[in-house]
Amino acid sequence: MSTQQLTPEEVAKTNAWRVVIDRFVAARIRPSNKAVLCFDVIEEAVKESRHGIPEGHLYAAVLSLLNLDEFQSIIAVLKAEKKVKVSYHLVTWIGKGN
Repeated sequence: MSTQQLTPEEVAKTNAWRVVIDRFVAARIRPSNKAVLCFDVIEEAVKESRHGIPEGHLYAAVLSLLNLDEFQSIIAVLKAEKKVKVSYHLVTWIGKGN
């Protein structure tokens, strides 16, 4: 899944990951694919983040779409696939492609 190219102003923001989440939610949200959407959104947001994203902030961004168990399941899958690591509640991308 690819995102639109971020402008230099968007990349410069400290919360550029929020722009990525907002774009995905605006473009792709459908009741039938919330879990898949959120998986992709979370994966892409962490991948685009340079220094990681606080786990609570990431959950707050998708709170209206997922409950806590669903969110934790997505994080667990990403950890099992060795795409992210979580240390002191900071989710950091460790997979290939960034």
